[in-house]
Amino acid sequence: MRGTKSLLRSIDKMIGALQTDVPKAIENKVGESSASAYHAFASAQYDGVNDVVVDMESGDNTWKITASGDAVLFIEYGTGLRFKHDSQFGDFEQYDPGSWSGTHGRYLFRPKWDFWHDWWPVPGYGQTYQTLGNPSANVMYNTQKNLESTLLTEANNALGKAIK
Repeated sequence: MRGTKSLLRSIDKMIGALQTDVPKAIENKVGESSASAYHAFASAQYDGVNDVVVDMESGDNTWKITASGDAVLFIEYGTGLRFKHDSQFGDFEQYDPGSWSGTHGRYLFRPKWDFWHDWWPVPGYGQTYQTLGNPSANVMYNTQKNLESTLLTEANNALGKAIK
């Protein structure tokens, strides 16, 4: 009978860990990653107004980190001709300066860049200044890779404490 009671206690501990300890460990790790993403966006090189907000949402054993703001894509993927912009979508040489669309797409063709000598006029701060762009920060990409490589370890550690 001792072995059976001990086994049942161990199973109860594992069930408790799976229901409470593992989700708490994951939520803590996702929270840390969310804070790291916020600080990475805040400290990224960007010549415009950095309005990025990073939020963490949690639900029924689901967690989501979101970044929002007008500058998110410019910081994440970079801008300008003089910086290398690598991302999960491929090397920057795949996309020429006029290849993306949008409200400013018509301005990005070579004659305009030649006129400004690869600098770009940016209105703001009471006057127009020029920028060479900014390198890609890859904040959300790196956050995802970090979580993919660490969440399983966090969950195993939380479950391992219950098994001991």
